Amino acid sequence: MNLVRLVVMAALLADLTGCAALPGDQLGTGEPAATANKDGFVLEMWIDPRQATVGERVFALVRVTNAGNQAPTWETNTCGTGPARIEVTANNEVAPGQAWDGNAAAFKKAALKAAGVGIGGPSVIGHFWEASKIGRNIICNAISIQRPFAPGQVEEAMLAWDIKASDEVAIQAGEATLTSTFKSSASELTATTTIQLTADAPAGASLVDLIDAALGEPAFRAWLEGHQAGGRIDANIVFWPNDKGAYPQMPPYNGVASPCVEIGGFFTDDPPETYGAVVVDLATLRV
Repeated sequence: MNLVRLVVMAALLADLTGCAALPGDQLGTGEPAATANKDGFVLEMWIDPRQATVGERVFALVRVTNAGNQAPTWETNTCGTGPARIEVTANNEVAPGQAWDGNAAAFKKAALKAAGVGIGGPSVIGHFWEASKIGRNIICNAISIQRPFAPGQVEEAMLAWDIKASDEVAIQAGEATLTSTFKSSASELTATTTIQLTADAPAGASLVDLIDAALGEPAFRAWLEGHQAGGRIDANIVFWPNDKGAYPQMPPYNGVASPCVEIGGFFTDDPPETYGAVVVDLATLRV
C-alpha cells in the first residue's frame, strides 16, 4: 500500500511539474515593460501578453516601491485598481460628426468626455482591475483611507483587463497605450507602455452618430437651450437592454423591443435640478 501511494504521489508530482505556467505567472521577474522614478518612488509594470485580441485577457503586475527616505501619504482604498491604476487608450480615429452651437455643443462635448471618446485624439477603451476580483460582486465603500507609504515599503497587485468593446467605444486593430499612475501627497508618478490589439471595428452607429441623432430632436435641443449658457451639464448615457435588465418598465419604453440608448443630461446649476433625455433606436437612429 505504501509503495502504491508513493507511485501515485510521484506521478502527481510529475504531472504538476510538467504543467504549463498560467498567463501572468511569470510577471514580476525579468525586465519590466515600463519603469518610472520620481521623488524616491519607483513604479514598475509587467505585461502579458503583449499582443492580444478581443475576448482575451491581458495581465499586468504593478509594483510601487518607496526607495526614498520620506513617507508621504497615499490612498489605500483603491477599489480594486491596485496601487497604480492602469488605463488603456487608443487612437480610434473617431469622426467629429455634426457641429452644434450653444448648450447642444456643450452637451455633446460633456457626453463624449464622460464616455471616454476622444475626437482627434485617443479614446479610453479599457481599465485594469485586480485579477482575483474580476467577475465578483465587489462593494467598494467610497471613503478615503490615507496612510503613510513608509521608506522601503513595497505595494504590488496582479491586475487584468478583459478586452471587450463597450457600447460607447469600439476597439480597433492597432496599438493601445497602457498608462499606470501612482499618486501620493508628494507627487504623481506615471509609467507607460504599449500592446498590439487585433480586432475588427464593429458595424453600426458610433456614439457620435447617436448623440447627433438625439440633438437632432427639436424638443430635446430646445430643452437644452432653455437653460443658462455655460452651466454644468452631467451627461447620462444608458444602453438597453443591458446587464440590469431588458427595458425600464415606464414610458417611453412601453412596447420597445429593439436595442436602444437613452441619451440625456442633468443641469445642476439651475435649481431645481432637472433631467431631460431622448431614446434613440440603435439600428435606425430614430428618436
